[in-house]
Amino acid sequence: MSKYTDSYRVRVGDADKNGLLKAPSLLGMLQEAANDHAEALEIGATNLNPMGLGWALYKLFVKISRMPSRGEMVSVKTWPSVRNKIYTEREFVLSDDLGDTVACARTQWVLFDLKKRRLERLDVLGQWPQTEEFPCDFVFSNSLKAPDAEKAFKSNFGVRKDDIDMNGHVNNSVYLTWALEPVPDEFTDRKRPAELELAYISEVFRGQRLDSICEMRGGESLHSVVSEGKERVRARVSWADV
Repeated sequence: MSKYTDSYRVRVGDADKNGLLKAPSLLGMLQEAANDHAEALEIGATNLNPMGLGWALYKLFVKISRMPSRGEMVSVKTWPSVRNKIYTEREFVLSDDLGDTVACARTQWVLFDLKKRRLERLDVLGQWPQTEEFPCDFVFSNSLKAPDAEKAFKSNFGVRKDDIDMNGHVNNSVYLTWALEPVPDEFTDRKRPAELELAYISEVFRGQRLDSICEMRGGESLHSVVSEGKERVRARVSWADV
């Protein structure tokens, strides 16, 4: 099964105050489809947990044409594209009931040792089908800029029990929730994300506190989540009118 497709309904809890799919809920759809496809390829949690291994999202890019509304059905198609010794890339296309693309995404995933909390080489899993199709015109780089702390909005959080996933650390979609929290309400009342780019730098665990820093630059925002003096995630969001 080189490609995998499933459908998801935008539930009430997935919608924001404008009735549109929340960006973290969109990430949840991507994660669910990626997990289900990995299980079908026998490289999911069912096979990895006995080996003491797990997948972690390393980098993410999402381009959003429009945010689906509450009650809409969204079809998510995904497939692995390219890989090297350390990470594998996975592509996504999200479509509405008419078959029109509403978003596309590129992701990079790393394999890590759940006990030693360090990266593991992918060759321990052997091979799996890859399809070199790239619906998003985007290339990952290390050029994400950090926000200027002197010009930033800030929020402070503590890690909750429900933020922790099966790998024992904060789930990737939670970081996006934290990153977006300082964006002023008067901005999010009339804007929605058009592009998301995130780089996950290091793990966060139960009991830690963190600062979310956001600098607004016109139609774009730069984000950094910091805990115990260490940057944990960096993000860029481009915004469009609702």
